[in-house]
Amino acid sequence: MRKKVWMLVGILLCFIFMTQTWAQEAVELEEIVVTATKTPKRIEDAPASITVITAEDLKKENVKTLDEALRHVSGIFLRRGKGLMDTLSAVTLRGFPEQKRTLILLDGQPLNNGYTGAVDWNSLPLENIDRIEVVKGPFSSLYGGNAMGGVINIITKTPKKREIRAKTGYGTYDTVMEGFYYGDNWKDKLFFSFGYEGKDTNGYVTDYYVKTKTSTGTGTPVTGAISTTDAYGNPGYILGDKGDNWIRTYNANTKWQWKFDKDSKLTFYFQEGFYKYGYDNGQSYLRDANGNVVDSGKVEIEGKVYKVYPYYFWGSYGKEITDVYHLKFDSKPATNLLLHFTGGLLDERTNWYVTPHSWTRYVPLLTSTPSKKYYWEFQTDVIHEEGLLTLGISYRRDQAHTREWKLTDWRSKNSIEELLYSCEGKTRTISFYFQEELNLPYNLTVYTGARYDHWKTWDGYFEDYQKNESEHYASRKQYAFSPKITFVWKPLKFATFRLSAGSAFRAPNVYELYRTWYWGSTEYKGNPNLKPEKTRSWEIGTNFSFFEGKTVLKATYYENYVKDLIYRTETTSGVKEYANAGKTDIKGIELEAEQKITDWLKVFGVCSNKLTMKIVENTAKPESVNKWITYTPKVTASAGIEANYKFLKGTLTWNYVGKVYKKDDNSDTAENVPGVFDSHHLVNLKLSADVTKYATISFAVDNLTDEDYYWSYKTPGRTYWGQIELKY
Repeated sequence: MRKKVWMLVGILLCFIFMTQTWAQEAVELEEIVVTATKTPKRIEDAPASITVITAEDLKKENVKTLDEALRHVSGIFLRRGKGLMDTLSAVTLRGFPEQKRTLILLDGQPLNNGYTGAVDWNSLPLENIDRIEVVKGPFSSLYGGNAMGGVINIITKTPKKREIRAKTGYGTYDTVMEGFYYGDNWKDKLFFSFGYEGKDTNGYVTDYYVKTKTSTGTGTPVTGAISTTDAYGNPGYILGDKGDNWIRTYNANTKWQWKFDKDSKLTFYFQEGFYKYGYDNGQSYLRDANGNVVDSGKVEIEGKVYKVYPYYFWGSYGKEITDVYHLKFDSKPATNLLLHFTGGLLDERTNWYVTPHSWTRYVPLLTSTPSKKYYWEFQTDVIHEEGLLTLGISYRRDQAHTREWKLTDWRSKNSIEELLYSCEGKTRTISFYFQEELNLPYNLTVYTGARYDHWKTWDGYFEDYQKNESEHYASRKQYAFSPKITFVWKPLKFATFRLSAGSAFRAPNVYELYRTWYWGSTEYKGNPNLKPEKTRSWEIGTNFSFFEGKTVLKATYYENYVKDLIYRTETTSGVKEYANAGKTDIKGIELEAEQKITDWLKVFGVCSNKLTMKIVENTAKPESVNKWITYTPKVTASAGIEANYKFLKGTLTWNYVGKVYKKDDNSDTAENVPGVFDSHHLVNLKLSADVTKYATISFAVDNLTDEDYYWSYKTPGRTYWGQIELKY
């Protein structure tokens, strides 16, 4: 009943507001974006549905990680189940599952790593962000692989004057955050900044051990088990937990820009992101007749016998360090010619975790996978009487190396006994692209473009020293051609209409190609013969802005048809291998609106509904056909109110996320038990006050109604946060 009431409230708010996200300021006609065309463009002229999140927007809610700022953006699904401690967080667009199908950029440089295509959201900074541009829809015509659902470009600040900020905050679970930012310039020639952010939390119990499989024989009668089911409704018991899940993170960054003249500049950016996580004080809930803790052997619970091992209550731990190097040069050698060069390295130089007891090898394991992504691009823009021609060439190389060591003591990563497994691989893509912008009569603009990507993989191998198996794979080459055409028509000052069609692709990553591992008696294999995934897409959309931008309405309808979907197939008994086995259809609608009631008060929100989001063909698993795609909800919605009156500010938001399936046959239908992705409603509140010109204090409550749900892990419940910020 409670969920139905919340759903009715959310639908009513969406109907009243038809709203946009809090993150999108009332759209100003002169707001400039660059991601949709790789050239500066007014947002109402851009050939895509776009949301812009500014530095000021980041402060309106209690945002502790950068991905949380995207929660209310139309078409976005944010996967973050346990707050700051979540190391598997992902942001995806328009129903395309997993981070690898949505491209994330930092100042135009790809952040999807060279191993799985994931992004380390925990290590990205907040204080040095100028804005975030979210461009929805397939964009392989400009950006190549990973851009099937869209592109999210995080753009850092270039300081124009001296700016000093420092902040510190404290909240529930002994969560502490501190940050510092200094930006300045020298004679309007040299612009530079330094930033640091640290976040720590002692966390809470997120992982419970659920036992459903019974054993034979007799066992010690015990109490303390909690009756539950697994995600598929099978009855069982919670036997204990892995302890408080903690995390320590920091980001240090610097940016330098030298302006040679008004049309030429050289920019260098570097950041190091770090996080380390683990669990403390895992425990068994089981007690014998004398009250002693029972964590091993056979036990009897309500007449059923179960086998228990100590490692049920041990938590893993790990560490990751990622460095980003970015260099960019912009020049205008002639009045109608612009040149751009971008190059960089994403170096995930440390990435390891310890598994206390692995079903892979039945021993403690240390798994390490450092990876690198090299990237450079050269682009030229030619301005002509009818519009703009953009030409470009780019190069991208990914590589990763996985190793597994047996440990003698799971508590010490240095207790290495022997190397059990190793695999490695490299991929590279060379690309050529163009885009032609033609300004036609009657305020009609046509964007036509295409990209040719030549993909190669080589140096792929795996060696299993324990099984005495190895294989080296031959190099392979593939290509992809991604065209796109968009019509943008602006018949009236307050109205814009868009119609576009195109295709996108994603080449398989190193993990999908070469990684092989085991879970019990099942072998999970990579496939060095995988082909790229492809999608054909089209969409139609409209924007209306009335009363000098005080009322904004948006609507978009889209369709995506995906083929050669990379999927696990059961080739033989006990062997599951990646293959191009699937086809999916994704169709959806996005409705947005924003209403500025007074100069200091506005309402906003968003409704995104996937009308179709199903697997239509799957040779790997026919029973998954006509089922909903995994790891993405059918419905998301947001609504809220924002006030900014004199020195007081406040934001109250509501967010709804529908049911998410992690099984492709949609059999995980249980609710509010460990391992499931429950539908849920979140109400968040933040209040702040500028106590002086140089100081702001704020107080926030997340999950104001204390919604109880699982997002695979146990979610945090109601949390509190207080913060003070000093600025000059």
